[in-house]
Parts: sequence; C-alpha cells; structure tokens
Amino acid sequence: MKGTGWLLALTAVLLIGVAVPAAADECALAIDKTVASGVSLVRFDGIAYRIFTDKPIAVAFDRVDDVRVQLTVKPIFVQPTMMCEVAVQWGCFPPLVLSLDGGGGSSFLLNTETGYAEK
Repeated sequence: MKGTGWLLALTAVLLIGVAVPAAADECALAIDKTVASGVSLVRFDGIAYRIFTDKPIAVAFDRVDDVRVQLTVKPIFVQPTMMCEVAVQWGCFPPLVLSLDGGGGSSFLLNTETGYAEK
C-alpha cells in the first residue's frame, strides 16, 4: 500500500490536465490572436480556420450561438491608406474574401454550418 498516495495524486493531476483544455474548448472561450502575413491556422471551438492575409492582422473569435461565430479582424499597420486583403476558410467550404473597412477593424458573423459570412 506504500506509494498509493503518490499514484492517486498523479492520477488526479493527469485527469485535471486533460479535463481543463477539453472544457475550455467546449465552452468556446473567446480568443484573440495576431496572425502573420501568409496562411495561418487558428483553432476555435473545435474548428480549424485558415486565414489568408497579405499583411499582419489581429483576429478575435467569439461564440454567438450554436452555429454562428463572430470574427473581428483588425489590420496591424500604421498607414490607414494601405489596403489589406483577408480571406478565411474552414471545413470543406471555399475561402471567403472579407472586405475590411478603410480605417480599422471589421466584424463578421460566420455561420459554421453553411460557410457563410455577413458583415
């Protein structure tokens, strides 16, 4: 019976280490990330989003309801006259080109079941 306390403690630590990330993904906690130019992969709520951009951007994902996710995109560059092209793709849907406002960030509602985005 010696060492059973250590075994129980190790088991508890392992269970907590597995349960916490799973619960965070289940709750769809909002995430903010900086995405470099090129193609980046961002996972949110169990879905892998591919983001294509020609300039660095800040993205924020937040769950709206069971089928919609709010994506906020903000270019990270100083000159407001510079254009930034951004497209997002997930699942088997084709990439969607997002039109950004000239002076700053834009928000989009992504329907994760149909591959549709609206501003």
